[in-house]
Amino acid sequence: MRMLKIFMIALMPALLFASCNSENKSKDEAASKEAQMQAINELEEELFTDIDGPVNKDSARLLIKRYVKFADDFSKEDSLASNYLFKAARIDIALEAHNAALKRLKRLEATYPESSYMPQVLIFRGTIYEDNLKDYNKAEKAYRRLMDEYPDSEFADDAEMLIKTLGKDLNEIIEEFEKQDTTVAS
Repeated sequence: MRMLKIFMIALMPALLFASCNSENKSKDEAASKEAQMQAINELEEELFTDIDGPVNKDSARLLIKRYVKFADDFSKEDSLASNYLFKAARIDIALEAHNAALKRLKRLEATYPESSYMPQVLIFRGTIYEDNLKDYNKAEKAYRRLMDEYPDSEFADDAEMLIKTLGKDLNEIIEEFEKQDTTVAS
């Protein structure tokens, strides 16, 4: 019994230290989260205030890094992380960093499969595969998945049309529409 008391007395400072350390860590994480969000807001304001001017690509890349860092640090406990990943992918697309955009879209899909962004994720993936990487099989898979899993999405009809025109150049598409117009007019 005496040995148990000695053990408990010896263990008490360690438990108190761990408890205080955990509290401090939690406070530090909250401060870090707020600091990251503030830095993101400042960069967003800088980038998106003057939409008619040229885009500062260095600032855009820095914003992507900050979005991704936030998602890395807080993906488990903050739904804002999925929003930031989606925004990072959209900026990647605007910067024509298509492989980076695909990487972020796939991460968003894997980490947040119930996200409201999923229809947009799939249409973006299909469009990148089709227009930029010329991988028509992967494009069609993304479009079909969108139609199957999100048939009521505002993008489902777009996906259906994109499948019909997959791999065709603009002149072929125009010809098909003109044929349809003449058939309807007859």
